[in-house]
Amino acid sequence: GFHVRPRFSRCEFWVEAFIGEQEKKEWVHADPEFGLLDEPHAYWLDGQVFTYAFAASDRGAVDVTSKYVGKLEPLKKWRVNQVWLMDSLQKVSVVVKGHGFASKEEQQQRLVDETEDMSRMVLEGVPKTFKELKGHKLFCLEKHLLHNQVIHPKTRNGVSTVVATVHGGKVYHRANVQTVLSKNKWFQSEKPRVIRDGEEPAKVVSRAKAKKKKKKKANCQKEGRQSPRTAAAACSSATLPHPGRCAGRESLGPR
Repeated sequence: GFHVRPRFSRCEFWVEAFIGEQEKKEWVHADPEFGLLDEPHAYWLDGQVFTYAFAASDRGAVDVTSKYVGKLEPLKKWRVNQVWLMDSLQKVSVVVKGHGFASKEEQQQRLVDETEDMSRMVLEGVPKTFKELKGHKLFCLEKHLLHNQVIHPKTRNGVSTVVATVHGGKVYHRANVQTVLSKNKWFQSEKPRVIRDGEEPAKVVSRAKAKKKKKKKANCQKEGRQSPRTAAAACSSATLPHPGRCAGRESLGPR
């Protein structure tokens, strides 16, 4: 009487049973053909490498590849964009269920899956190539950051926060990545903030394409002025709540 869902891949077909205590149920791998129970890596250890593994049930479809392969990072070059894939599977689930709401059991299972994924990444350690580092959930290179992101802090108590080097590139924990905003953007945010006096900008962000106004930018640098197409940006740690607008925002509601 267990609730089961089949798992599909190009190589194998198996099922999972939703079993466990009332508050701690989870999807457990089961392969009746080979008599396997809760051995998700059995296929990987047997030399079978597949790019995708999907699970389908009356609640929709999910990508469970990370549960059944030893390392997911080396497979990324053959996989489609993860955001697009998750969005597509969510649409499939909405069609199957008839709505987009997640039950308590689904929310718990999602948390379990995310925790397991993070644990696997920790055990795998720092990737060895730039391609594997790009978009990694735990580690990053500074050159892969978005234009409004910075590594902060780069030192803690006088010790560098670099965790490794890959082909000469410094690798940091993604937890050290912070979003930076200009003075005006901080002031216009949902909870307005102001930059503290004496704070140095964490980054100078370009406001336009690099090819535009090269001559004007050169003149500004020559005269010691900041280019009008750049803006100084600061981290949240360099700001304070705006004393005059926070309370007013809450009472007035959205603009």
